[in-house]
Amino acid sequence: MGWGLGKDRVSGGEQAPPVKWKLAEGVAPEPLPAVARRKNENLVGAKNDDELRNLIKNTASRTVVVDYGAPWCEHCKAVLPAFVKMTQEFVRPLFVVTDVDTVPTVSKDVRYTPTFSFYSRGKKVDELYGVNQQQLRDHIWLHSD
Repeated sequence: MGWGLGKDRVSGGEQAPPVKWKLAEGVAPEPLPAVARRKNENLVGAKNDDELRNLIKNTASRTVVVDYGAPWCEHCKAVLPAFVKMTQEFVRPLFVVTDVDTVPTVSKDVRYTPTFSFYSRGKKVDELYGVNQQQLRDHIWLHSD
């Protein structure tokens, strides 16, 4: 996913060095951090703007919940296990994890990480930022079909 350096989205300054995700020996890198690297039918990673746009646009029959995060964001890493757990609790929505640095066009309006955006029929219907797990669960429940 290109978890590399870039400009801080709010201040414009340099970001902290990227986090190196540890992989088991012989395992190829995947687009999701290790905690999300599980076989979930409703959890995917988007590596670039085109992939994310296609997931949002072509998944019209269900809600899409996008986690806009970054590997340098400590709050993103803290909430990711809860996000992954919610994919098992709420099986109808499609959950997408993406790095704001690799989807600069789609995430141009994301000011804080993590930001969770909710899409229905290709249109953004809700947004939440921060690490409050109960609020996240409530928003997912509200938008679950």
